[in-house]
Amino acid sequence: MIKNHFLELLKSKAESSIRTLIFMSMLVGLTQTLSIVIVNTAAVKFINEAVVDTRLFFLFITTMGLFIYAQTYVLKQVFELIEGVLASARVRITNKIRRTELVYLERKNQGEMYLSLTQDGSLISYSGMILYFSIQSMIVVLFCFIYIAWLSPVAFLVLISLTAAFILIYLAYSMPLHKELDYVNKQEAYFFGLLNHILRGFKEIKLNDKKNNDLFHHIKESSQKTKKSKISVGNKLVLQVFAANLIQASMLSAVVFILPPFNEGEGAMIASITAVVLFVSGQLGVVLLALPNFIRVNAASENILGLERELDQAYRSVEEIAPQGVTKLYNFRAIDFIGMEYVYRDEEGYPLFPFGPVTLSIKRGEILFIVGENGSGKTTLLKLLSGLYFPNKGKILVDHQVISPQAYGPYRNLFATVFTDFHLFDKLYGIGEVEERKVEEWLKRMRLAEKTRYRNQAFSSFSLSTGQRKRLAFIAALLEDRPIYIFDELAADQDPEFRSVFYEEVMPDLKRQGKTIIAVSHDDRFWHVADRVMKFEYGKQVQEIKTNPC
Repeated sequence: MIKNHFLELLKSKAESSIRTLIFMSMLVGLTQTLSIVIVNTAAVKFINEAVVDTRLFFLFITTMGLFIYAQTYVLKQVFELIEGVLASARVRITNKIRRTELVYLERKNQGEMYLSLTQDGSLISYSGMILYFSIQSMIVVLFCFIYIAWLSPVAFLVLISLTAAFILIYLAYSMPLHKELDYVNKQEAYFFGLLNHILRGFKEIKLNDKKNNDLFHHIKESSQKTKKSKISVGNKLVLQVFAANLIQASMLSAVVFILPPFNEGEGAMIASITAVVLFVSGQLGVVLLALPNFIRVNAASENILGLERELDQAYRSVEEIAPQGVTKLYNFRAIDFIGMEYVYRDEEGYPLFPFGPVTLSIKRGEILFIVGENGSGKTTLLKLLSGLYFPNKGKILVDHQVISPQAYGPYRNLFATVFTDFHLFDKLYGIGEVEERKVEEWLKRMRLAEKTRYRNQAFSSFSLSTGQRKRLAFIAALLEDRPIYIFDELAADQDPEFRSVFYEEVMPDLKRQGKTIIAVSHDDRFWHVADRVMKFEYGKQVQEIKTNPC
């Protein structure tokens, strides 16, 4: 039995709306069935008495008017419900993502998160109305069978038995289809991942024909697998169409060939049942053909709910207690990091790369350089210092006050950073009003004035080289005006002239303003700018190369 994740998603924020929709949907089904009853009654009366009953006509018009009103109301509400639930889920999940921890996002397949919020959401939005019509058809079928039972109990027993048998066979055949549809979705996701290799690795494959051809051959193989899987599913869907038509033919044949011997002299009644069966079989076809959509929507809903549950778990593990107040952080005199250790682990929890222990003290207004080879743990240190990672062992003290995990929020707000994998936002969020003149001065100083402009809290262009984008990120960090700046190899990808400006002019200016700077640097000819230079190897603090008292 497949759990109804789609209904669970809807009920998460709209249980009262669902109750109203159920009532109105029942009204739609009832009025639609009543219209058939009225038409049948009028037809029988015309056959028997050769007169048109105007009262039935006006009753039909009234019933159809009520049906149209109820149907229109329900369709509007269903559309608003689905879009409202999706919008709420997206905002809710986005809020939980921003409140989770970096280590979770680094371990998580972020492509899956993106697909859950985009592709899965779009699928639910597109298929939700189809599912509603199938539910509406089920309600109509229910009322129509009640009407058939009123016309002829024998006809009801025959038709309900026949319909139940076909539906059970159909479901037994169709239920495994959800696994195949899930496999097809994964195959398509893998194919698009390979396509992304072409887009992101275009320079590399353009310079290597063997790599280019090998990748393309693999893409063709993946495409063939996807095609075969989709054809297999498509063939089964074709059989579902055949099954829907078979149910219609079977019900009609039962009415025409089985019922007459039990209802001699009831030709009008047989004609009425035939008309109802024609209508019912069409509604059953809508229900049966909607099953693949339900399977897809149910899987998409499961992905969204699963992502949210996963985020809840990650969030509660560190943010269960409200952040404690940390007084006068911005006016700190020293921050001490005592015995900090961190261990990277694989997906199964086995340790991979240990970092630390590290003990150091950072005084306000000093410049500290972190040096070491690639893989020595420099970036890990920066993430621990800034509170992006929680140490497995050790603690952080601000002016001898311990920073608990629940108090990391205020502590993190001491830092403005430019990491090697920095991100440029479309606007300068969280900065507020900034004088354009001040920003333009920094753009000139960073030699970016001819490349971009600052207007309405945003830069006009990001079409810049890697080095230029780093400089723009640097300006954005400075505008945050935090007490501590972290720069992870900021001078890399820059020309010698800018490196000289950055180390010998900008850094001393920031120091004079009382800012604390922690920078990863490989430029040993500028190490004299720093108050201290600390070297790391294999995750260990091995040497303090230079010490100048602040």
